[in-house]
Amino acid sequence: MRPILLALMVMVSWVPQVHADGAPAMPLKLCQMDQAQPQLVPEYQCLWHEMSKKG
Repeated sequence: MRPILLALMVMVSWVPQVHADGAPAMPLKLCQMDQAQPQLVPEYQCLWHEMSKKG
């Protein structure tokens, strides 16, 4: 039983570790909404605002 357990421990140490440090960075864009000063906002929010003004 112990040799199998030892073999499993060694095999697990060989497996590359997967690291997930966090979510990928969200692209930001300097965008002026309405009459407010330009703000750094997520890019999707700026695109949504620009499309809502057109339509």
